[in-house]
Amino acid sequence: MANSRDLKVRVLVELVDKLTKPMNKIGWHPAELGKRLADLGRRIGLIGAALAAISFVGPIQQAAAWDAALRDIAITAGKTGAEVEAMIAQQSAAYQKMALEVGQKSADLAKGAQILIGANVDPAVIDKLMPQIGRVSTAAGAAVEDTTRTALSLYQTLKVPAEQMELAMAKLITAGKLGRFEFKNMASEFPELTAQMAKLGVTGMEAVNFLGAALQTAMLGTDSPTSAANNLKNFLTKIAAPEAIGKFKKELQVDLPGLLANASAKGINPVEAVIAKMTDK
Repeated sequence: MANSRDLKVRVLVELVDKLTKPMNKIGWHPAELGKRLADLGRRIGLIGAALAAISFVGPIQQAAAWDAALRDIAITAGKTGAEVEAMIAQQSAAYQKMALEVGQKSADLAKGAQILIGANVDPAVIDKLMPQIGRVSTAAGAAVEDTTRTALSLYQTLKVPAEQMELAMAKLITAGKLGRFEFKNMASEFPELTAQMAKLGVTGMEAVNFLGAALQTAMLGTDSPTSAANNLKNFLTKIAAPEAIGKFKKELQVDLPGLLANASAKGINPVEAVIAKMTDK
């Protein structure tokens, strides 16, 4: 790719060419020619000074990053040769159109798609998720990359259907507004939290509703989202740990594995069943 200096020179040459071409078509008088050439020289000087003050580095770097993002998407999607260039053109138009529709930068949307492609999400699913991710990011004032990672956890780990992703994230945004654990803080915490919920057999919207409420509750006992998330993670991790099973049996006379199995068999959230039993005791 041309550097900033090369680009300035090309632009200058094109401008000079546009100024000098009329000279070849007009039969100027020799006396008039000197005057016009002097004027042309001044114009060229002004153009050169103006170009010297312009930095092309930023736009060039942005264009390179945009091309690299789309190229990565195409290559990761298994495209080769001419297919890569065709997909770049198609994706470029699609993300620029989507950017206008959802109120986000096309480059940020492409980065979100990169995350999903890298996680082996089906391209057809990505096409469904990205407009929703863009709208949610705008509504929540969250970064597209953060929203994408949250959506990825919900889709891959909690099995939330792509068609319901916007609703699922809207629930989390609402929970964040009602409490103090905001949606923008969930991206970094959700991979572990959703993994623990899935291990306990809680997925889908039920898991979304529980996590949205549980994180707000956890915030009541701490001063930061990170601490609240860690407390909830510890609770979910240790529910089925041998130490917890022993303490439930000894101190509460509760068969914890039996309680969890019974709750799952009845379609009851096992985490809520444990909390209810602890409250009862």
